[in-house]
Amino acid sequence: MQTSPSRIHVVVSLAVAWLGGCDPGARPAPTGSAASAAAPSAVPAAQAVTRGAITIDDAHDVMKGGTTAYSIPPSTELVVDGSGHVFASVDAAGLGQPNAVHVVHGAAAYYRATFAGKWPIRLNAVSLDAVKGGVFTGFEPGEPYIVAVGAEATGPDGAMKFAPAWTAKVTVTSP
Repeated sequence: MQTSPSRIHVVVSLAVAWLGGCDPGARPAPTGSAASAAAPSAVPAAQAVTRGAITIDDAHDVMKGGTTAYSIPPSTELVVDGSGHVFASVDAAGLGQPNAVHVVHGAAAYYRATFAGKWPIRLNAVSLDAVKGGVFTGFEPGEPYIVAVGAEATGPDGAMKFAPAWTAKVTVTSP
């Protein structure tokens, strides 16, 4: 996947700095498939759904100088609410308003989900497509993640481009 170089470097630089020390080898083997982020959550019947939740705001937006990380409990799903938040226009990248969420977990795991502008967005094993690494297995205890909301589109050359409009660090508490 090729991304827009102007703004994705912010996300990648932050991800490397914040998540470089993660040990992706400690994750269990992934299972499942991906679908829309706006779809109801679906997890294997034997696995209970646990949810973390965040509300998008400027104070957590690292692109606007936010330094505070969200803190959530270990969970199989993260509910992201962006209703009422005014996103900076990403039209400069030619991609329009936010329609995608990207999640980075360490150097070896990168996920994406699309949505149609309806809030809240549910990020879980069903909604997140693996870009790098295996199928998403949940927000793991003690682990940091980068969550970015932005506009995604396929360019004329067929390459996927992503322009983040909001980016934050999410830390998962230890049990």
